[in-house]
Amino acid sequence: MRGRRCVIVFAILTVALAYLLYEPFPSAIEQPWPARAYIVIVETTIKIGRYGELLGLGSWGKLCRETQDFLARHFLAPSVPDSITVTDAVFDGVGVRIYRPSTAKNELNGAVVYLHGGGWVWGSINLYEGLTTALATRIGMPVVSVEYAFSSTIFTP
Repeated sequence: MRGRRCVIVFAILTVALAYLLYEPFPSAIEQPWPARAYIVIVETTIKIGRYGELLGLGSWGKLCRETQDFLARHFLAPSVPDSITVTDAVFDGVGVRIYRPSTAKNELNGAVVYLHGGGWVWGSINLYEGLTTALATRIGMPVVSVEYAFSSTIFTP
């Protein structure tokens, strides 16, 4: 019975992926494949979260974040150029990733603090690593990407 369920789930995911990859895409976008890859990751994440919650594997939000982070690390992870030094650190209990270009001066004259998108519910520093790497490369300043707590896991009065 379990093997049969796995085959059915695999078939559904294959059809969904084929649909997402081959549905029409706006022609005005010059490089549609990176955008398409992001859309596939978001849509796949939402579906895994929804069906995982129905199957009792955990909460929708937690499953979505874990799936999105896994897919981003394994399928969207850009190669960081040698001109960028990447450092993970923790400041006051909050994880950050610092992208420091080799063109930046040794003394710190400024930095960009990047709070990734996701409405305080979604996203991770892994998902936006391509953007923060490109930003540090283009502006020649350190970029600090913050891995903040999500509103669905941290409640305030």
